[in-house]
Amino acid sequence: MSTLTLAKRSRTRSLQGSMAYEKVLELADGPIDPDLIRRHENLFWLCREMERLSEDVIDREICKRLRQIAGRVEEDLPAEVMPLFRSREEQDLPAGQLPEAILPFYRHYRFMLKRRARA
Repeated sequence: MSTLTLAKRSRTRSLQGSMAYEKVLELADGPIDPDLIRRHENLFWLCREMERLSEDVIDREICKRLRQIAGRVEEDLPAEVMPLFRSREEQDLPAGQLPEAILPFYRHYRFMLKRRARA
């Protein structure tokens, strides 16, 4: 098995077992309705930004899950949190600012930014 395959598996396994990951799976069932995500401006921005930074299959799958969840949640990301997303510097996220289902996507987005900066 190649090193790349092992790295991808370990990254996927790191999400599994967490409560946030279970919440993601619970919300992600069903078809994607692209019109539903457009009503949430901040989630739509995050999704487009993550798709732009995508480099491999795992990134695209995570973006697909984010689209599915964004089509099912009732509220958008809070406006106070968006400067943290849009600034490309590492900052601590205030506790309770993000919905629990979005936290894994926030972490992966930060990982994608770090990876892009290293390249």
